[in-house]
Amino acid sequence: MEIRTERLRFAPHGPETVAPMHEIANDFDVVRMTSSWPWPADRAFTESRCGIIAEETGFVGAIWRGDRVIGGMGVIAGEMGYFLHREAWGKGYATEMAQAVIARAFDRYDWEEITAAAWVDNPASVRVLQKLGFENRPDSVEECAARGERVLARNFALTRVRYESLKNRAA
Repeated sequence: MEIRTERLRFAPHGPETVAPMHEIANDFDVVRMTSSWPWPADRAFTESRCGIIAEETGFVGAIWRGDRVIGGMGVIAGEMGYFLHREAWGKGYATEMAQAVIARAFDRYDWEEITAAAWVDNPASVRVLQKLGFENRPDSVEECAARGERVLARNFALTRVRYESLKNRAA
């Protein structure tokens, strides 16, 4: 399954995505904003994240800009996550690809909502989720593998009803 936007392409992981994803995971400032990616980067963990998942649970893949992997994104069991190479920050790529990934997820699965979270000290991801129409849910304290500590998470959800309403307004 491939998804294309104006500037980007999402494609399932393959052997060619492991090295660039591992390069991204070698940047502490990237993985410190994720919940489960370890620090220092672990090649076996990266390989496991670049594996195939059961289609009925969701989908994950690499975000490509031209011939370069600039990040990863996925929705598993209704929960969306992503990370981008530092050089891709601030260019609207996360919002652009997430819009397409969310559309595919709601089209393909019968989930009533998609959830996501961002650490409280990650205002860029909070803004991305808000631009996508996600609404606040109660905050929680979660483990951050890279930081080795518990961190305050801002939790969000985008219900199918809200997604359809926003989609219809945009049309």
